[in-house]
Amino acid sequence: MEEALARLWQRACEHAELRPDVDVRLIPLEGSPEERGGPVGSWSRTHLGGVPGPEDRWRFTPAEVDRFRENPYMPAVVVFTGTDEAALLGLIRYTLEQIRHATQQTATFRFAIAASDALVPLYQPKGRGSAVVYGAQPLMRSANAHAAALVTAVFGPQIGRLRDPAFGPLFRVDNEPESPERLPRRAVVYAAIHAQAVTEKLGGAEALEHELLEVDVDAPAWWQMLAADDLFQALGTAAPAFVPAPEEIAVYGEAAGEAWRPLEGLLDRAYRYGMGLTEPD
Repeated sequence: MEEALARLWQRACEHAELRPDVDVRLIPLEGSPEERGGPVGSWSRTHLGGVPGPEDRWRFTPAEVDRFRENPYMPAVVVFTGTDEAALLGLIRYTLEQIRHATQQTATFRFAIAASDALVPLYQPKGRGSAVVYGAQPLMRSANAHAAALVTAVFGPQIGRLRDPAFGPLFRVDNEPESPERLPRRAVVYAAIHAQAVTEKLGGAEALEHELLEVDVDAPAWWQMLAADDLFQALGTAAPAFVPAPEEIAVYGEAAGEAWRPLEGLLDRAYRYGMGLTEPD
């Protein structure tokens, strides 16, 4: 496995245009999240620095914590290796894309993560499968698209796995990969769909204005344009009506995410409309 992992790591770094052990490093963890008692379904994570403490939700061994201490200032891809090579390559490439955004578009990355956190209380308590909303956000969508492009190039189309509950987004090529330079407007538009929740998460209108200016000098104007558009506001207001009922989620069993596809479609419609509305002349 070590030889295969080294090969996948090299290929993913080349695809992401990052230098292994210079720009970023890999910290592999044996097994799966379930086996290790970590967050269920969290197969990889973006580690931007520091050393995990005992309060960390991931159950690192002492030897693994020592790996972080070797170079706590270098961003790291942390990934469980207890899966097949196609999924492992996708996980690595997905996380590398997150690191690219975090290091090349720091303010936008911070804003996008805060906007993502604002959605958690809106959707997560509604039941299984709500991660579909998480994956629909521009930051995650772009990372998934880059992963899918690489997995398809190396291993071919993953027929039969496109709706896999754990790894399906890493295999689907229905979205175009985006560059970090395009993230600011994309992140602002998607956040504006849930404007009230995002504003509250950031600490109010004044804090929001400050964060928007950090993202892009034009970001406050984008936000105001979206706030003044009746159709964009109507699409955002309609979102709660598209949250699936518990009995609908139960019908899909392990594929609970399928119950959330109508909401995903509505959010995608709002996002695409907002992108067109804010397109520079």
